[in-house]
Amino acid sequence: MTRYQAGRKGRTLLLYMTPQKKKNEMNEGPRTMLESAPKNKYPFAIAYKLPFIAFPIGDGRTSEDVATLSGLLDTGGCCNMGNLQYHQAIMEQFPQFVDDMTCLEGKRFEQINIGGLKDGVTITHMVRYAIPFIDKGEQCYVTLGLTEDLPIDTLFGIGFQQSTKMKIDFATKRVESAFLQQHFEITFKESRRTNPDNVRGEVNNTPKSLLTTEDEAQRAYRTQGLEE
Repeated sequence: MTRYQAGRKGRTLLLYMTPQKKKNEMNEGPRTMLESAPKNKYPFAIAYKLPFIAFPIGDGRTSEDVATLSGLLDTGGCCNMGNLQYHQAIMEQFPQFVDDMTCLEGKRFEQINIGGLKDGVTITHMVRYAIPFIDKGEQCYVTLGLTEDLPIDTLFGIGFQQSTKMKIDFATKRVESAFLQQHFEITFKESRRTNPDNVRGEVNNTPKSLLTTEDEAQRAYRTQGLEE
């Protein structure tokens, strides 16, 4: 056996393979193992940022601030849903905005299974928020089914959009609600959960997780709606 010496040229060894013969097929002989060509990306558009709206909660009578839920506007969602941990944090930190929080099992209701998300998610709780709108002299509310498995904080489903008579206009990035007589701006952002420890959003921080200041136009509209 000859030792390896630097600077000397040795033999080049090629690796061959013998392809398996198919039935009634002749062997074409050995082939070298060649690296496959790199794959190209198919020109296919994927939207990583989805449409969200900030929807007001609270009866509008107890604070100069207005609380808003940032939620995915999902025309494929069968109902309003929320992440359980996130909305429990709202209940703990801002109980004035929550009209009712119900554990279905605790009240002897059946839990609700929703398909289409992962292998399906199970709604275990319900949360009801008062919203700053009056219909025929009665306070309006919005209800969300809560699950630990929802990958976003809040989702506004198709039933809610129909009930509030929403018209979505992506050209102007606005949603007009004929029932509520108000429009909501659409913002596009990545879908993700908010850490429940960060639910309180300060005015000067971005993004604002929950709280935003109420501008004069919103305050005037809210006051008018409550007086009518």
